[in-house]
Amino acid sequence: MKNIILISIDNLRFDCVGYQPDKKELIKYDVLRNLETPTLDLIAERSLCFTHCISTNTYTTAAHASMLTGLYPPGHGIRAFYEKKLSKDVYTLAEILKVFGYETVMMTDVASLFQPLELHRGYDHFFHNDDIGLFKFLEENKAKKLFIFLHFYDVHSPFLLSKNPQYINDEYFTAMKALYRKFNLEIRDPRKKNHKKYRKLWLDLINHIGYATHEAFFPLYGRGVSWFDQGRFKCCMDRLKAMDLLEDSMLVITSDHGEGKSVPENPDKFDHGGCLFDSVIRVPFMIYHQDFSPRLIEDTVSIVDIVPTILDLAVNDHVKNQLSYPLSGIPLTTSEKNHERFVYSETWCPEKRSFKVPEIFPSNFLYQRSVRKNTRKFVIQGEPESNDFQGDMQNVSQEEFVKNVYRGLLLRFEGFTEYLKALNDLKEKKMTKDGFLRKTMNSLEYRSKNRYVMYNLQEDPFEDHPIKLDGTSLLSAEARSNFDAIVRISGNPVQSDYIFPQDDEMIREIVKKAFKQNWKEKADLLIDNKHLLTCLMEDLIIQKKLSNIPRKNKVIKNYLFTSEEFSLFLYDRMFNITSKSFIVRRIVTSLIPYDKLYKIYFSLIKSFPRHTKMGKWLYRFMTRIMYS
Repeated sequence: MKNIILISIDNLRFDCVGYQPDKKELIKYDVLRNLETPTLDLIAERSLCFTHCISTNTYTTAAHASMLTGLYPPGHGIRAFYEKKLSKDVYTLAEILKVFGYETVMMTDVASLFQPLELHRGYDHFFHNDDIGLFKFLEENKAKKLFIFLHFYDVHSPFLLSKNPQYINDEYFTAMKALYRKFNLEIRDPRKKNHKKYRKLWLDLINHIGYATHEAFFPLYGRGVSWFDQGRFKCCMDRLKAMDLLEDSMLVITSDHGEGKSVPENPDKFDHGGCLFDSVIRVPFMIYHQDFSPRLIEDTVSIVDIVPTILDLAVNDHVKNQLSYPLSGIPLTTSEKNHERFVYSETWCPEKRSFKVPEIFPSNFLYQRSVRKNTRKFVIQGEPESNDFQGDMQNVSQEEFVKNVYRGLLLRFEGFTEYLKALNDLKEKKMTKDGFLRKTMNSLEYRSKNRYVMYNLQEDPFEDHPIKLDGTSLLSAEARSNFDAIVRISGNPVQSDYIFPQDDEMIREIVKKAFKQNWKEKADLLIDNKHLLTCLMEDLIIQKKLSNIPRKNKVIKNYLFTSEEFSLFLYDRMFNITSKSFIVRRIVTSLIPYDKLYKIYFSLIKSFPRHTKMGKWLYRFMTRIMYS
């Protein structure tokens, strides 16, 4: 086998490729009308096509790490979206293939999703959003044995908008005009038709309506898939074919995740990055080679199977036994079926507070883990096993114990004040760990959470009815084996380095200037749990303890912060707090409930279009009250 070509079409749903028989959701939202993928379908007709390929994550970074290493996230170290790098002890597919004489080439539309995480390790040649440079290089080096990894971002939001300047056209702006008209908004045609200017139209729209809905945006997404398939993707495949790079080569096409239902409390939200619903973690997967007999395979497989499958076909499957660690995936070219196999996925929840915090203070927690087996999906919410009161709680520090209770059992971040109170009660022996655990588990908040659930995907394909597993249902052999598999796969994760420097001295300086007493103790607390730093800042802002500081950037920096980034962030927040619109908003919202205020807001915008003088004034006034 001469060449290996691995193509990842970021954000491509499983059902948007013709070979997929399951079109229920596309029919439900009338997406099929404008969905045509002749380029992908032609490749599928000659390929091994997998109908149930499951991604390891609902977001790009960790999923691509699995795709390029053959490991589940606990094995490669990239778990939260943008927190840590690839483990130094893990090899990428490119690093392995280099040993066997392949010259390695990578082209991505978004280098920042790969390079800081060290997912570009092992590549001899790297191209960023440069189709022209890529194909020029391939033309000059087509006689060599190549491994080519291509990452396209065209199907990602904003839909119909390519990051590659060659493929930006008026179709995107036409679609935006229609959506702006649908939501009674005025649109301005940017003078420059580039990705940055056009993307702002999308962001302004989403900021106004709150989120993308299935009804309004799913058909647009389908049009974007068709536009990519018949445009840039077709050009790419035509160029590869013209250079004979597809002859005696293996072509693998897949995706990192899809787009669809992402949060249970709002099933109409059309997005990704949230919960482990099939519309997001189920992806297309096909393998083409001239010696393969095309067929449809319905077994449940994973994107971690890509690496061992490529190694099995291209070099020798035994190479994986020479690694210092076992791969999570299995080669898919054998005819043997494994009905007892568990396929694992996970998602980490980023902190969702009311303002954007600097990325130097990342904060995430493991929100969901699941295993898929045939038509059943078992999900653990949080990490309840970390707080099993039958275990030895005395070996866990008080700080770690309190954090695990909130994140593992209540499925949320701990608040600054409640965390300090719980810690203080434990240290002063006002409450034992066992007492705090019992109090939490008797609370209404805990009893309302579903920590263990199952989905019967045959009877409930849209995953609207999770089956809560508690008590006796958890004792069944099926449930125990599934949850044991989740804990086994996610246990003993590898350690990897942070992307951003964890500046402990900066935190000490912040706390020193924010507190008069016990600042050293509080600084150590925040260094161990950086999430609490953002809680502290919001508490100080809301309580207006910082509002008497003059609104001058230089003064704020000297008074409180050594970080320019954090200073600018606080300055922006303080400006909103001390502005008149904030005061008006406080008065208005104290008199009118938020749900009624939203109705008033949208009725006014609808009654007075923005192009009118009255409409412009109302829009500015109401927007500042609602969103300042």
